[in-house]
Amino acid sequence: MAKTEKSSAELYREQRKKRIAKANKKNARKSITSQSAKIAGRVISIIIAAAIIIGLGFVGVNQSGIIERAKAAFTIGGVKVSQAEYGYYYIRNFEQYYQYAQYGYISMSATQPLSQQPYGGEMGEIEGLEEGKEATWADFMDYVTRRQLVYNKACCALAKEAGIELSDADLAEIDSEIEEMEESINQNSSGEQSTHYSVSAYLKQQYGKGMNEKVLRTIMRDQHLASEYAEMKTQEFSDALTDKEINKEYKENITSYGKISVAYFNVPAEKKADADGNEAATEETLKAAEALANKLAKAGSRAEFEALCRQAARDNESITSSDVTNSTDASYSDLQSVCSESKFLEWVSGTGTKTGSTYVYNDGTDGSTVFFMVEPIHKAPDAVVYDSRHILIKFPEKADAEAEDDKEVEDSEDAAPAEEISVDPLDLSAYGELDFAVEDTVGPKKAANMEAYASIRKVLDEYLKGDHSEDAFAALAEKYSEDTGSNTNGGLYENVEIGNFVAPYEDWCLADGRKAGDVGIVEYDNSENYSGYHLIYFVGQKNTSWKDDVKEALASAKYNDETENIAKEGAQPENVNPKVIAAVDAFTDKLIKRISSNSSSSY
Repeated sequence: MAKTEKSSAELYREQRKKRIAKANKKNARKSITSQSAKIAGRVISIIIAAAIIIGLGFVGVNQSGIIERAKAAFTIGGVKVSQAEYGYYYIRNFEQYYQYAQYGYISMSATQPLSQQPYGGEMGEIEGLEEGKEATWADFMDYVTRRQLVYNKACCALAKEAGIELSDADLAEIDSEIEEMEESINQNSSGEQSTHYSVSAYLKQQYGKGMNEKVLRTIMRDQHLASEYAEMKTQEFSDALTDKEINKEYKENITSYGKISVAYFNVPAEKKADADGNEAATEETLKAAEALANKLAKAGSRAEFEALCRQAARDNESITSSDVTNSTDASYSDLQSVCSESKFLEWVSGTGTKTGSTYVYNDGTDGSTVFFMVEPIHKAPDAVVYDSRHILIKFPEKADAEAEDDKEVEDSEDAAPAEEISVDPLDLSAYGELDFAVEDTVGPKKAANMEAYASIRKVLDEYLKGDHSEDAFAALAEKYSEDTGSNTNGGLYENVEIGNFVAPYEDWCLADGRKAGDVGIVEYDNSENYSGYHLIYFVGQKNTSWKDDVKEALASAKYNDETENIAKEGAQPENVNPKVIAAVDAFTDKLIKRISSNSSSSY
């Protein structure tokens, strides 16, 4: 069955749903445009703002806000940006940067009006500022908000040019975010529903009387559309990366991406009581613990290391646990949290550190820890990872005596070969034009196995007569497969690395040109549980995790550079209304007063 062609926008949307967003943990000192792009993303964080407003308490909101929704702060490309929309972004930016101030990254205060606080250029230059004017934090918020709106509007326009439209799932996600927001603003400190404020009432209180749920939904639709465009472009940058670029980035920043597997064992120093009765390790017991750790470090293999550690625990009463900690596929930062000593970290990341290398760390207080390197960081995992489904039809079982006789015959130098039968090759003409490969890789079959082969061919025939989907194959696996390890989950094996499956199976899955949706029959015969005919459905091949991490980092960096161009090349604000800007600034000042006067505020 031919696959339905999908637009690039649909494909990117599907890819977006499968990717896991990772939090950006860098500090606040970034370029203004990049920071604005980040803030212009999803508005799930409005839930945090909802919690903030609970601490502030509601005031009357009787005004309709019609005037504020009608007034334009400015236009971008001929499109009006209302006071309500401008105010929403302005105050969201204030909330974001106030969090940075709380962490000490910037000097902005929530006890004074922004217009009275000197900016000092802490987050970079404010372009277009009136010459000779001393910039304030209000000027900075206005500048960031304008740049953010320019970026957002430009991304929306580019998304529409690319044919990207919001899906039903996107709209449902917006509905869900609004519902979560409503639940949050009506919860008391115990998390129970206690009040009945509407979303519009909250928005007017927090962002000005022009804001309501309808305006927020429009803003959220723009943000979702801009986000989809950003993800589409980021994926384009990722797809265009070469192996040379990926490998270069990995080598130059290995501690950001490399995975390490380390086993380690703690050797506590015996504690002794001092004159005051306080127990503590002494210099002598610390040296004894270090000596034992050095003895364990002489292990020649991981198995020997673990055995020595267990023996040490049996021989030393001060060692209360015989467990060796295995930190598998850990990151550099993971191990940094275990031991931050610079020499240890050099050992962890050094190219001279090989499998079997050891390191002993004496903490000078409690004892020593001995580390055994299982898989060093500089050896990037290069094995392909793939997913597949399969259906196993086993060869007929033989009695133990018969199997032993067969083995003796097979081992005999003058043993006659088992009778083999040739069958006709696959004839696929009855199934029309197929857009996937169908292969039978086995040659002549042993006569004793013909019944099993006939069964696997029948299953293949049933699949080819169906809709050729992964779900259809999974249903057949649960119906026919004799592999008890997978026949209850559609025959699925995920994240399989090279060397984990039997050779015929692996060779077929990793053959040149193998594509998702291909099916094939392979034979495995060595008298083990998986002996038989395997009908395989190839789900797909994956990059190893380090390559995914590198590609994501490089693609994100490239798109961050792109945001500068989008902001500069997009239509700029025109017809600016200073009175509207001043009104939003004045509302923010009132918000600051509420924050500073309410001791229970979550700010």
